Amino acid sequence: MVRHRVAVTLICLLAALNMQGAVLASNTSNALLNLSIDELMDIEVTSAAKKKQKLSDVAAAIDVITRDDILRSGMNSVPELLRMATGLNVARLSANSWAISARGFNNICANKLLVMIDGRSLYTSTFGGVFWDLQDLVLDDIDRIEVIRGPGGTLWGANAVNGVINIITRHSRDTQGAYVAAVAGDPLEGLGTFRYGGQLADEMWYRVYGKAFRYDDFEDGAGLPARDAWDAIQGGFRLDWQPTSEDNFYLSASYYQSEADRWATDILTVAPFSSVMEGQQDSDAHHILGRWNRKLADNNEFQLRLYYDYVERCRGDNCRRYKVYDLDFQHRYYLNSVHELTWGAGYRINQDDLDSSFSVSFLPEKEELQVASVFLQDEIELNPGLYLTLGAKVEDNDITGVEAQPSARLLWQPDADHSFWAAVSRAVRTPARFERNSVLHVTAFEGGPDTTGVVRISGNPDIKAEELLAWELGYRGRLDDNLSFDVATFLNQYDCLRMLSSGTPFIEMMPDRLMVVPSSYDNQASADAYGVEASIIWQALPNWQLKTSYTWVKFDLDLSMMVPGASVSSINGDFPEHQFQLHSRYDLSDRWQFDSSLYHVARQANGSAPAYTRLDLRLGWQPSDSFEASLSLQNVLDDKHPEFNTVTNGSRSNEVPRSVALKLAWRW
Repeated sequence: MVRHRVAVTLICLLAALNMQGAVLASNTSNALLNLSIDELMDIEVTSAAKKKQKLSDVAAAIDVITRDDILRSGMNSVPELLRMATGLNVARLSANSWAISARGFNNICANKLLVMIDGRSLYTSTFGGVFWDLQDLVLDDIDRIEVIRGPGGTLWGANAVNGVINIITRHSRDTQGAYVAAVAGDPLEGLGTFRYGGQLADEMWYRVYGKAFRYDDFEDGAGLPARDAWDAIQGGFRLDWQPTSEDNFYLSASYYQSEADRWATDILTVAPFSSVMEGQQDSDAHHILGRWNRKLADNNEFQLRLYYDYVERCRGDNCRRYKVYDLDFQHRYYLNSVHELTWGAGYRINQDDLDSSFSVSFLPEKEELQVASVFLQDEIELNPGLYLTLGAKVEDNDITGVEAQPSARLLWQPDADHSFWAAVSRAVRTPARFERNSVLHVTAFEGGPDTTGVVRISGNPDIKAEELLAWELGYRGRLDDNLSFDVATFLNQYDCLRMLSSGTPFIEMMPDRLMVVPSSYDNQASADAYGVEASIIWQALPNWQLKTSYTWVKFDLDLSMMVPGASVSSINGDFPEHQFQLHSRYDLSDRWQFDSSLYHVARQANGSAPAYTRLDLRLGWQPSDSFEASLSLQNVLDDKHPEFNTVTNGSRSNEVPRSVALKLAWRW
């Protein structure tokens, strides 16, 4: 931990030493101005159809967190940025952990949301979710974050069930020169960033960066230090090369190391039967991603992408290692003036090596899974302004075999200002490793003379994939030059949902005498989820923009097929029925900005976390093109509040405190 504090200090000192030169340097403008309504509707996105298209042409529920939103948010991490997206529930559990999901099923391992950075999947097949504490970027390097609510399995494959998040970084050409930023405050004690971009040859650009930070402890419900401090250091590079007008090459790599204090409960076979201990989780991760885009004749193009990911997470001598090898190819071409076809194929290898303990064990400890896939999508112009998109993805995996994920989407644009769309899609979630071949002891107790009782959750090697049939309707349009409106409604019909079913207790010798109270994962549950997601953007004045959004989600569980002893709470996780946001971006002058964000999140559906209202404020100052400063206050209305249930997946959920952060940044 000391080395990380030293890194933060060095980067902050470097920022201070370069301040004078920065203020006198380049005149490249970095004014933080709001995008107009027309510009927002014309933003190009790529995640909805694996091609560039205007936001107004997307037949899906999509929200874009723009670069302007990012720079004016006052946020300092990727998970916190996602609070601004319509329809996402972002719950912070501690200084170093989050639960993030869309349209329900939120959990620290939210397993129905696919998250990517530049198309590289961050989904961990072992536990079925995203390690959010490992997903860190220089926020100034993010171009936009595309958030698709609803299934995306036709293009992106299994586990893109309730949504897709794609974080897209800026081209190296757009990050030339030096950038240094320093942040200090509470509980973010320090954050330092350095980035330098240059040009190696004609049409070849690069950037290198380093970043380090430290968060102090949050507090628990009793007001005591939660012992969840977190510090990390990261570095990496990106290279963009365009040797011809038809070819573009992209190469990126990063290394990340963190130390996070976390509580853990170890189950014992003797009194007191459990031990709650503070510990440190050390994480090391690195990746390398390469991509080749080539334009062919007649607007045809293809892309070839290859990446490798490695993550190691250790708590003491207990370590878990994850590797991913992924190869993906796609080709887009016009069959004729009516049909635009996109097809592709992919191959992925997931490997893990998991140390076991009495509390959590895996058999086998090492596993390799392979997934092969192919997809085809046809966008058909039925009439001017009327488009039908048909597609399907077929995957063959080592767990559940062949899975098909088809979809049909209809887009009607009666004029340039209005878009109506409808969709029906099927998506699946492949069972995670822990659902198939793990043994989890969650509780131990006195079971009788010379007998210890344990509650055991066992994986089920025959567990099936969860299935979703989704029906969606939406409208997106400009109501006038200063007002846009976006609404989506959905009905999600889930089948084969994972649940816990209890079994008959039995005696086991290992070598101690254990009375085992068993339960295991099964697919006996079904559910319907339905709701509305709406957002309005209003350019109230040339220098004042307001964005508001509202989300309502309701669940109906079908209990008719559930066996006696099944756990309802294990099915849908925790999710608030109502969420509301209001964001204000106000330019006081050419050099001053005042921004505010109001969030209201209703009580979680299972009642485990209360409702809360959060107000964030930011004052920004840019006296020159090379220097900017901002003061951010978050959670102004509360000194602290919980955002998730008190204990989840063996980890404590602490209270999110009021925070303050001063940021200084220089460019030259």
